[in-house]
Amino acid sequence: MTTPEPAPQEAGHAPQLTPAQAEAAMTGQAVVQGLLPLFTQVLPNLLAQALSQTQPTRLCASCLTRRLQWETVNGSTLEAIHAQALQAAGLTADDPRAGQIDLTQFMPEDLRASMPEMRPPVTTHNGDELCGPCMMPSANPGAEALRPKLLVATPGLSIPAFQAAMNGNMPGFPRR
Repeated sequence: MTTPEPAPQEAGHAPQLTPAQAEAAMTGQAVVQGLLPLFTQVLPNLLAQALSQTQPTRLCASCLTRRLQWETVNGSTLEAIHAQALQAAGLTADDPRAGQIDLTQFMPEDLRASMPEMRPPVTTHNGDELCGPCMMPSANPGAEALRPKLLVATPGLSIPAFQAAMNGNMPGFPRR
């Protein structure tokens, strides 16, 4: 079935549409008008999701330093474990997915137990972002000098940690 050609267009006038073309145009316009409210509801969620996926991961400076020292000390062992993990996954070292392999399942228990934790920061002191445990003298021998006297809330500060700090239950944050 062919659609008839529209009448020739005169200068300065809108093109003449056949009834089938006019109906198709109205249907398309109705679809766009129907989807517009949905688009305005979905767009903010899509933007928020895109922004949350592009935020850099922030880590406690002391935790990161301890992890880098641990990786330096155990470098040759970690390289051997990485090679074993690559072989088990059927990947080569130049494969882009090679850095996404979780090595902990291939580590011996003693090496896994000695691996320092990586925590998000909860406060800032002298430009370093620190987690709660790294401010405690028991976890960090130099923490006595590191404990801030001013609580600077960062996105990683949980409500219970904030309440503990404000109630004087967190060393370094005296009750006011």
